Parts: sequence; structure tokens; C-alpha cells
Amino acid sequence: MMLRSFAIAPLAVLATAGAASAMAKTPAVPAYVVSMEIRDGDKLIGQPHLNVLAAENWRIMIGDGKESDFTMSVVARPVDANTVSIASVVDVLSHGTKQHAAPNLTVALGKPAELAFGEDSATTKPVRIKLTVTPTN
Repeated sequence: MMLRSFAIAPLAVLATAGAASAMAKTPAVPAYVVSMEIRDGDKLIGQPHLNVLAAENWRIMIGDGKESDFTMSVVARPVDANTVSIASVVDVLSHGTKQHAAPNLTVALGKPAELAFGEDSATTKPVRIKLTVTPTN
């Protein structure tokens, strides 16, 4: 049985009480749930659900550290009341092959979207990330 690690962590953390009280006086920052299904070809890598604030950078790390690793940084920014822009950086190690992509896409809130990168041939399938962004506030 292959052990897999799974970590989701914010890259920036609010550290002081003074900063927290200053944020309480500002308008609410849009918050979202980003639900994903990540596949390397036909193999399911993970199905993380992220609770993110607009413009906050989050990182997902999934893998066994030997044969397969998946790392993705995600930033969601509102475009308008019904749409969000997703900026990401994705690094994949699969069967000794490294892939890197920096896909950006605009997603309608509550509607599924998909991005794919890598080779699509008779023997190799691309990395696919299906995602849905839902507002929480």
C-alpha cells in the first residue's frame, strides 16, 4: 500500500491581534470554497476542498515523495459578483517525469471548470484538474 501525504496550508498567516482588529473594521473579504478533483491521467491524485479568502495564496501538496508529487499554489480573485479569476502554479512529478504549468482561468461561481496540461497520446494522458468555486459569504 502506497502512503500519501496531503497538506494544505496558507502561505501567509495573520499573526497579530492588532492586525486582526484592523481587519474587523474593513469590508468583508470575499471567501470561497474551491472543490477540486485532481487526476494524473486516469489516476485520482486527490479531491481537496479549500476554504480560501480572495487574494490569499494557498498551497496544496499531495504525494508519496518518491514516485509522485503534486504541488499547486492557488489564488482566487473576484472579477464580478458571479465570476472569479483563478491563478495557479502547478508542479507534478509522475513516474520520474516533471511537469510545470502556470494556468490561469476565469470561473463562473458554482459552475464546474477544468484545466489540463501535459501530453495526451495513446500511452500518456494529461494532468487534469476539475474545480468548482462556491462563495461562502
